[in-house]
Amino acid sequence: MHLSDLDPDNPGLEVWQVHEEKPYGYDLHDARTGKLLFSETSSGDNGRGVAGDVDSLNRGHELWSAANWNTYTVKGKIWKADKRPAYNFRIYWDGDLLDELLDNTTISKWDNAKQQSNTLFQMQGKSCNSTKATPNFSGDILGDWREEVILHDGASKLYIYTTTIPTEYRMYTLAHDPIYRLGMSWQNTAYNQPPHLGFWLYGNKDKFPTPDITLVGDHTPKPAAIIKQGAGSSSQAIALGDSIIPFTFAIQNADGATVENLPAGVTAKWNAQTNSLYFSGSPAVSGEYTYTITTKGGDAEFGEATRSGKFTITDTNAPIIPADSTNGIADSTTTSLKSHVQRMLMNGSGRIYDLRGRLVKQRKHRGVYLTR
Repeated sequence: MHLSDLDPDNPGLEVWQVHEEKPYGYDLHDARTGKLLFSETSSGDNGRGVAGDVDSLNRGHELWSAANWNTYTVKGKIWKADKRPAYNFRIYWDGDLLDELLDNTTISKWDNAKQQSNTLFQMQGKSCNSTKATPNFSGDILGDWREEVILHDGASKLYIYTTTIPTEYRMYTLAHDPIYRLGMSWQNTAYNQPPHLGFWLYGNKDKFPTPDITLVGDHTPKPAAIIKQGAGSSSQAIALGDSIIPFTFAIQNADGATVENLPAGVTAKWNAQTNSLYFSGSPAVSGEYTYTITTKGGDAEFGEATRSGKFTITDTNAPIIPADSTNGIADSTTTSLKSHVQRMLMNGSGRIYDLRGRLVKQRKHRGVYLTR
C-alpha cells in the first residue's frame, strides 16, 4: 500500500494498493472516500506494487505491480507497455526531485531513454523478509530531505547508508511532513512499503509547502533561572580539610551553566538528565572565594542568568595573633590551634581574646580568670 498525493488533480491523498486475492489485482482509490479512480484484475496473488515519480514528463506518479509488466499513469493509462522498474521500494537518493528505486541491497535510477534501471549504489549488508528483500528501515532520519537505508549483517551489526550526492534543492526534513512522519511508523510493520510525502515533491519544486504542525504545550520564551535545591547552603564557612555540605542548583530554561572561581578541591558537576549542578568536595586552600554561576544556551531575548555564592575556608592550624596588640600583648604571644578547638589567648595585662582577636568577657574567681 502506497499513500501520498499520487494524483495532484484529485483533491487530497490517494492509495495505490495491490491485492493478494484474485481477481482484484490492483487499484488507485481516493484515501478519504474510497472512490476507485482506476483498477485492473489479475489471475492470482499480486504480491508487490510500487507508486513512484520516476519520470518528470508525466503529471503525478507512475504506478506498477507484479501483476504484469505494464507501468501506468495515475489516470490509468499505460505509460510503458511491457516495461516496468523494480517493484520493491522507492527512495530519494540523488539530487533531483524524482524517486529512485531501492530493491534488496541496490539503489538504482530509472533511465527513461534507455528503458532500464541503472545502478547508483550497491550496499553491503542483508535485507529482510526473504523474497520480499526489504530493508530494516528506509526514511529520512538524518535530514537533508534525502533518505537513509538501514540493513543488517545477519548477526549483530546494522549498516546505515546515506547519500553523498550534492543537490541544488533545499527544504526542511521530510519528517516535518505529518504524512511522511506517520508513514515511517505504520509502514515499518508487516509487508512494509516505503514512506511517502503528503504532497507531490516534483510538482512543488518552486515552492515547497510549509509544514502544518502545531506544537503542543506552552512554548512561550522564558528567562533562564538558577534555583537552589535541597540541603546545604550556597555560602559556607568551613575549616581547611573539611568537606563542604553538598548542595545543588537546578538550571531552568537553559542548556547548561558554567561556574567560575571555585576553590581548589571543590567541584560543580553537571547532570544533563536533571539539568542541575552538584557542588561537593574538600577545599585544598584557605581564603574567601566568591563563585559565579552563569547559564548558557537560554533564550537570547532574556540573556544569561547569574548567581553567586561564597566559600570562606579557615586554616585552623595557622598562627593566630590577637588584633588588639596595643593592650600589652607581647609580640611573641602566639599559639597553634587544632581543628574545631577554640583556644584563648591571654596577654600580660590579663585580657583574653578569641580567634578573631576580640576581647572576651571574663571574671576572676580565686585568682584564675574564667571566660564565658
